[in-house]
Amino acid sequence: MKFACNLLTRFSEARAHETLTTCELKEATIRWLRAHAPEQLQSKVTVALEELGGRALWLPPYAPFFNPIELFWASGKNYAAEHYEDGRTSEMVIEHVRDGWYGNPSAEKSPPDVAGMVRRAEWEMNTRIALLEGLHGDINDLHIDEGADIELLSGAPLPAWDLEEELLDEI
Repeated sequence: MKFACNLLTRFSEARAHETLTTCELKEATIRWLRAHAPEQLQSKVTVALEELGGRALWLPPYAPFFNPIELFWASGKNYAAEHYEDGRTSEMVIEHVRDGWYGNPSAEKSPPDVAGMVRRAEWEMNTRIALLEGLHGDINDLHIDEGADIELLSGAPLPAWDLEEELLDEI
């Protein structure tokens, strides 16, 4: 934390006369870290994988369909939304979310197909892999071309999902 505070102090002193957007500050911070303290940008997971001869390929910033836990969470939220009624208490909301997650025989609600959510996430990832240069195989047997820019691949736009990309531009 001390490192980050010192960095922000030095950066803000250097550009005190300018107003920066959040994106500009983020980009400038990353550039500075890459040049002066690249180890600060590496996660413990990335370091551990590299020590074992692997490489981390991070998910794009907004890709809930690649992550089965997001699909599971959505099943609870969607069920709760479908059962909205005026005057609903927070206890009722919690009950509806739980019913969406675990099912409720008295409400004739089956639990979600978690294995199907995993298969769906794998399908989404494999579809993306097929669209990106530098990646080959599937999520269970992924090959990355030598010299491929991993950061670029993981942050690349999603060519098959125009709606999500439009939403990203608006955020």
